[in-house]
Amino acid sequence: MPKTPFLGLEILLHGLFWVLTAWLILSSFSIESIEYTVENGVEHVQVIRNPAVVHQLMATLVLSICLFYSNAYSLLRNYQSEKITTMVILSVLLFLSALLLQSIFVRMSPVLKGPGLQAKMQWAIMGFYFFVSTGYALGRITWKSTIRHKSILLEKKQMELNALRHQLQPHFLFNALNNLLALVDQKQNPKLADAIDQLSLLLRHVVDTRAPIAVSKEIEFVRNYIQVQQLRYAEQEVTVQLEVLGTFDQQPVEPGIFIPFVENAFKHGTEPEAFSRISMQFDLRNRDKILFRISNPIRQAVNTGGTGLKAVIRRLELLYPGSHTLSIDGSSEYLVTLTLSTHEGDHRR
Repeated sequence: MPKTPFLGLEILLHGLFWVLTAWLILSSFSIESIEYTVENGVEHVQVIRNPAVVHQLMATLVLSICLFYSNAYSLLRNYQSEKITTMVILSVLLFLSALLLQSIFVRMSPVLKGPGLQAKMQWAIMGFYFFVSTGYALGRITWKSTIRHKSILLEKKQMELNALRHQLQPHFLFNALNNLLALVDQKQNPKLADAIDQLSLLLRHVVDTRAPIAVSKEIEFVRNYIQVQQLRYAEQEVTVQLEVLGTFDQQPVEPGIFIPFVENAFKHGTEPEAFSRISMQFDLRNRDKILFRISNPIRQAVNTGGTGLKAVIRRLELLYPGSHTLSIDGSSEYLVTLTLSTHEGDHRR
């Protein structure tokens, strides 16, 4: 079973549950007769129990214990994998298998043979434990989902707080760049003026943008970022092809979600004094899905388990839980394929 912070307490409660319910069942259903006798004016009560019933009840309890934990484990495991149909089918099969085993044991075991507990009563006892097991598993599932949801909210709040803490520096740089642009002679240094202007646009996007934004604006941000990056290289040294397919360019997207992959392409796919080509594509032909691809040659070793990539993956898990796919292939070239579902029901924020 999955570990919990209160494992010791949970084991104790389970033990008390089985002891109390077993005692109640054995003491209540194994009575064959009650004899009252009076001796020297004192009334005596003698409870006579049916040995066959006691044995049958004990066998039923053992099977119920196996059924209880098998069912709970199956529910928890398949729910985590989001296999709801499999979860229901396995639970029903477990219950029916337990009933079948009970019938086989009663017929084959010499200890359990003979007049005793009715089959319907044995099934009722096992059914009771089965439903308690289901309730226990669903309770655990609800508790774990609540904890996970709170953890995600806390982490998102922490990300927002960190973003607010770092907004002062971009604002300062943004104002400083505008001051530098005013000092630059755009006729004598057109490239420098253009570079400062492009960098200023990037900072404005980072500082002023509020999530989510239209993917068209994010694509424009990527274009500006590419222009700034290309200033580092000689003409024709790095060729960047950016292709946009489709017309559904107003789909909402989280700001900066594609930039880490573009940055990675320039970092690992380019090399001074060597021709490099970076290709990227935004497929917007589906109104509820954004397909992004980017490829580059492998000029420098790429650490696929690095902190930067882990941060990107974690951000996708937080912002697009269950509504994104990310594929990274580094065999012949470095190819990243990212699919984002922008349907209102899928993109849960």
